[in-house]
Amino acid sequence: MKISAKARYGLASAIFLSDYYQNNEYVSLLLISDRLNISKIYLEQVFSSMKKSKLVRSQKGPKGGYILQRPAEEISLHDVFMSLEPSLFEQTDETLDGADPYMEKVMIEYVFARFDEHIADFLKSVSVESVARVLRESRGKDAYMYYL
Repeated sequence: MKISAKARYGLASAIFLSDYYQNNEYVSLLLISDRLNISKIYLEQVFSSMKKSKLVRSQKGPKGGYILQRPAEEISLHDVFMSLEPSLFEQTDETLDGADPYMEKVMIEYVFARFDEHIADFLKSVSVESVARVLRESRGKDAYMYYL
């Protein structure tokens, strides 16, 4: 499975914003772009999709920017991916030329549909906050210790 750059950047942005939600702090696209090393122009497209899906809201002005629409614990990875990559879970009508129709039916119902269901269930079970927590813990482990 290959996740698009748009979905990856959206997830990274949502994780980044999770640290600012508690303080009701709006974050500029420029700051997100700088911290995540993602093109600001590309982020505008990402945030446009996330805003339409009501994952983030925006505020204009000097203290403006973006903030998560709801707590990061309430936003699943599935929510993020569906807002940016709805084709990830599209059912295909394609069949193999000359393929046994029973074989096709079994592959679709027994393999592909179940695979999609398991992936969707996993993505629904993981919140943006849980990923952010793992990130914070990972950074803590790799932090330098200074002794005086």
